[in-house]
Amino acid sequence: MTKMNKRSALAIVVAVALLVVAAVVARPILGRYYWQWRSGVQALPYAGGTVSYRDLGSGAPVVVIVNGMAVTMDSYYGLQKSLSSEARVIAFDRPGIARSTPNAEPRTLPYIDKDMKAVLQALKAPPPYILVGHSLGGHIIRYYADRHPGEVAGLVYLDAPHEDWPRYIRETWSPEEVETYFKWWSPENEDFEGVPQEEMLAYETNCDLIRGVLNPPDVPALMFTGNNSGHFRKTSPGKELDRKHWEETQASMLAGVHDKRQLVDWSVGHMMYKDKPEWVASEIKTFIRKVRDSRGIRPNQAEHQSPAGAP
Repeated sequence: MTKMNKRSALAIVVAVALLVVAAVVARPILGRYYWQWRSGVQALPYAGGTVSYRDLGSGAPVVVIVNGMAVTMDSYYGLQKSLSSEARVIAFDRPGIARSTPNAEPRTLPYIDKDMKAVLQALKAPPPYILVGHSLGGHIIRYYADRHPGEVAGLVYLDAPHEDWPRYIRETWSPEEVETYFKWWSPENEDFEGVPQEEMLAYETNCDLIRGVLNPPDVPALMFTGNNSGHFRKTSPGKELDRKHWEETQASMLAGVHDKRQLVDWSVGHMMYKDKPEWVASEIKTFIRKVRDSRGIRPNQAEHQSPAGAP
């Protein structure tokens, strides 16, 4: 190899090394903006701040993914991207979660419902919707369907707990097990702060608010039930009894629904959309097509329009 070739090769090696170092150094600084660019995150003006959202795909009915307690929409990015081949899919972070600006309102269902309604209107997303609610999101979508009749074409529950689950624990677990379990929900839990902690502390209030509110009988429903081991006892026979009650109480949320289906898989956890993403997405896509056909919804009814600022 000539001296010139050696110099050129060395220059290439040095340049590559510098690029790698620059990427390592810059990524923590620019990571947030890189992620927003890569995943299509946008900011919607709302209540004097902004709500972060992602709007993918096209076609009706509009699918809305509703986050679990203190969970960001980034957790559902894979599911949203997969479903976007079938319909327009919207995900957003509630005020105070991740990049969305917090507000002074309580994190209870009436205010969460108001936020969701305003965001969907601002994004010019026409109803009826298929709402996909994970965990606490199951409470939120049931509340929305009850408060806004005619705006919901279908409900999908991703391992949504029954509102009486905290009561069941207090009534059936040992005092020591109850104390250990509810420590996680206390203000001393350092895993949560700010609005995520507010959502956690408001959880049982929201259970009271949704109690007795059933899935509307004429709104089709798909329920995924998983092995939410964090809410089950650790030893037998308590663990098996908890699983059975978890499944039965989730089924009771669909009492009286004309078109319903419950899928139970104990091999997946509470975030089954990550454990078996293809299975979950496939079942929801089938559900979307079924709802679209039964309601006579034309896919082009949900074309994108420029969003307006929410009030």
